[in-house]
Amino acid sequence: MKKLLISLIAAVALLVGCTEPTDVATGGSNTAEGQNQPAENEKRVDANFNEKFKYVDLNVKEIVITPTEVKVGMNYENISNQKVSFYPDQGHIVIGDMQLDVDFLTQTSLQSGEVSAGVKSDGVLVFKPKGEKQIDVDNVTSIKFDLGEIYPDDYSSTKKVEFEISIK
Repeated sequence: MKKLLISLIAAVALLVGCTEPTDVATGGSNTAEGQNQPAENEKRVDANFNEKFKYVDLNVKEIVITPTEVKVGMNYENISNQKVSFYPDQGHIVIGDMQLDVDFLTQTSLQSGEVSAGVKSDGVLVFKPKGEKQIDVDNVTSIKFDLGEIYPDDYSSTKKVEFEISIK
């Protein structure tokens, strides 16, 4: 029975397309740096963004923009001496007048939830427009990020993770 259940879960994952994007550089151990050139109607941006958000040192290495999605390769480290909560996979981005949410069906190895002191994590977040909307790749000049808040176990002091990256 267990084998049947495991096989069923694996089959559903394959059908839904739950595979982690591996063609985006994260700047961490799960990186794809230097492996890919931009495809037609795709924009690759070497973001090299770094900012400390009180408890977490966050880095965005590469952004890949296509008409149907934005993939963001990133890494972070809990630089505090305590466990914090951070849910970057529940965030969203804004491009022009369009908000894109994280696609929950696309797996990522980015740690989400409780993060122990000193833990490093890297992975790719995939943001998709709603319905049939398409991204005008050539006209994307900036991306506004809202990845929620980071807070310690005692909720004593939260820090919003909001920033903007210019796209050239």
